[in-house]
Amino acid sequence: MTRLLFGAMMAASLGLGSGADASPVIFFGEDTNGGANAVSHPVADAARMSFFGNLGTVVTESFQSYATNAAAPLAVSFGSAGTATLSGTGKIQGGANGAGQFPVSGTQ
Repeated sequence: MTRLLFGAMMAASLGLGSGADASPVIFFGEDTNGGANAVSHPVADAARMSFFGNLGTVVTESFQSYATNAAAPLAVSFGSAGTATLSGTGKIQGGANGAGQFPVSGTQ
């Protein structure tokens, strides 16, 4: 009986058998500026900071080290988190595209 009670206490202290599930968390922020020269993006910035607040070490890639129009595959370094290879048909675009997409730092 003592072993059974001890085992149940250990399982409870380790969180085993608790049935707890993690719920998804959504971070969304969109600034509908409608122009190519947007300098303020407070809603997107707030969502970004909220997301980063839930992470450990954060590294942001600004794509400033890539030439404009550089195409995939692109190896992107995220420091100690590792490297990701971007593939597909996208390319590095300089400046704003006139459809509300613009760099949040630098010119890429």
